[in-house]
Amino acid sequence: MDTDLEYMRYFGASTYNQFTSVPVRVGYTQELVGYNPFYWAKKIEPLKYEKVKKELLYNLEEISEQATTYFFTLAMAQMEYDMAKEQLATADTLYRTGEERLKIASISKADLLTLRLDAVNARNTLENAEIDLKRAMFSLASYLNLDKDVQIMLRLPSRPSNLNVQVDEALALARDNNPEFLSMKQSVLEAEQSVDKAHKETLFNASFNASVGFNQVASKFKDVYRHPLQQDLVSISVSIPLVDWGVRKGKYNIAKSNLKVAETSAQQQALTLEEDVTMTISDFNVQQRLINSAEEALDIALMAYGLYWLLKLVGDTKVERLGKGVIIFLFSLWLSHIFHLNGIYFILSHVVSLGVLALVVLFQPEIRRLLEQIGSSRLRSFNPFAKAQQVTAIESAIAQTVLACTEMSKSRTGVLIVFERDILLDHIARTGTIVDAQVSSELLKNIFFVKAAMHDGAVIIREGRLLAGGCMLPLSKNVNLSRDLGMRHRAGIGMSENSDAVVVIVSEETGAISVAIGGLLKRHLMPETLEKLLMKELIPQQEEEAESKFRLHLPSFHKERKERDEDGTK
Repeated sequence: MDTDLEYMRYFGASTYNQFTSVPVRVGYTQELVGYNPFYWAKKIEPLKYEKVKKELLYNLEEISEQATTYFFTLAMAQMEYDMAKEQLATADTLYRTGEERLKIASISKADLLTLRLDAVNARNTLENAEIDLKRAMFSLASYLNLDKDVQIMLRLPSRPSNLNVQVDEALALARDNNPEFLSMKQSVLEAEQSVDKAHKETLFNASFNASVGFNQVASKFKDVYRHPLQQDLVSISVSIPLVDWGVRKGKYNIAKSNLKVAETSAQQQALTLEEDVTMTISDFNVQQRLINSAEEALDIALMAYGLYWLLKLVGDTKVERLGKGVIIFLFSLWLSHIFHLNGIYFILSHVVSLGVLALVVLFQPEIRRLLEQIGSSRLRSFNPFAKAQQVTAIESAIAQTVLACTEMSKSRTGVLIVFERDILLDHIARTGTIVDAQVSSELLKNIFFVKAAMHDGAVIIREGRLLAGGCMLPLSKNVNLSRDLGMRHRAGIGMSENSDAVVVIVSEETGAISVAIGGLLKRHLMPETLEKLLMKELIPQQEEEAESKFRLHLPSFHKERKERDEDGTK
C-alpha cells in the first residue's frame, strides 16, 4: 500500500505545469523465477533469534563462572592468611622458648638469632597474606555490587560425590546450547543464500505485479485530489540478460567459493569446540580421581597412624607373637581354599567365626590398657603464651630434678620420679598424697629422705609442678627383665609400659641414675646425660613433634621392642 504525488513543469514553446497524484494504491509483487529473499529470511531469522537467546544464557553462565573464580580466590587467600597466622604464632612461641632456653645455656646465641629471623619472616608473610586477602575480598565485593568495606567470611561447599560427566552427553549439550554452533550454522546458511542469489541473477527474471487504486492529473494543485479516477493495473515482466561480459558468472563462482570456505571453517570450528569440550571433561574427571586418591591416601595415613599407636600402646612380646599366629592362620586358610583342601578349609573357616571373640579374650588386658590410655589422654593447649610458660616451668623442673638426683645419687638415696606427658596419671596420683607445689631440689630430697613418710612411693610431676608424692606404680609384666633389678626399677619400667611418662630412677643400692621410657630402661646415666635426655623427651622441637605425629616408622618400633627385651635380660 502506498500513496504518490508528482509535479512536472514543461519548458519550451508552451510552458505549463502538471500535478499527478495517487491518493491510495494497494499492490502485490511476486517474483516468479528469480531470487526470493523471503525464503531465506524464513530460514535465517529464527536461527538468529535462537542464537541471541543462547548468547544470553551463555553470558549469564560466564557471570556465574567469574563469580565462582572470585569466590575460590578469596577462599585460598583466607586459607593462606590463617596458615600465616599459625606460622607466626609458632615462630613467636619458638622464639620466646629460645629466649628462656638461652638463659639456661640450652641453645646458642646464633640459634636464637635464627629463631628471631624465622619470626620476622613469618610476620612479613602474614602481612603479604593480609594484603592478598583484602584484594580478593574487594574483588568479590565489587563484582557482587556489595559495599567495599564489607567483611566476607566464606564457607566452602562440600564436594559433590559421584559426579562423573560423560563426554557424549557433554558434546550433545554443547551442540544444543553453545551459541558458537548456531553462529557456524548461520554463516553457512548466509553463504548458501549468496550462492542462490548469484545463481538466480545469471538467469532471466520473471515477476507478477498487480495494483488497485486511484489517480488524477491537473494543472493546479487544488484540483489534483478532486474527482480521482480508478486505476487497476496487472502486469507480468520478464528480464533476460543479453551481454554482461561474465560479471554474473563471476559473482556466482565467488559465491560458491565463499560457501566452501564457510563450510570448511564451520567444520574446523566445530572440531575445535568438540576437542575443547572433550579435554575439559577429561580434565574434570581426572581432577575428581585425584581428589578421590588424596582422600584415600589420607584415610590410609590415618589408619596407619592409628595402627602404629595401637601397636605401640598394646605392644609387647605376647601381642607380637599372637599377631604372627593370626597372620599364619589366615594364610593357611587362604592356601587351603586355593588348593581345594576342603576338610582343612571347613575347619579353619568355622574357627574364623569364633576368632574375633577369641582375640578379644586373649587381648583383654591390652585392650583394657589401650582404652584407659585413650580415655586419659589430654587435649593439647593451643595458646602459644601458655605453652611458653609451661615449657619454662618444665625446664626449671628438669634442672631441679637433675640437681636433686645428682646429690641423692651420691648419698645412695632411692628416687622414683614420674614426668607426666600426654596421658594423664590422675588414677596414679590418687594412690598417694596431692602436693601441687613448685619443683625444687630441696623438696625432692625431703620427700625421698629415708625416714620421710612418702619416700617409698613415686613422685608425679605434671607441667613442671609436683602433683603428688608417695604414689604406687604398677609393676612391669615383662618376664625378661634382669633379676638384679629391684622393685623400684620394675615399678618405673611398668609405669613407662602403661603410659607415655618418663620415669627417673635412682638406685638405693648403687646410686646409679636410670630413665625408663616406653618400657626401655637406660641405665648408668651421668647428670649431663640425664638433663639432655629429659630436655629431649619433655621439650621436643616442633619439627620433631610433627614428625612423630605423622610419620609411620614401624621398623623403629620393633627395634625399640627388641632393645627393651635385650635390656631386660641384662
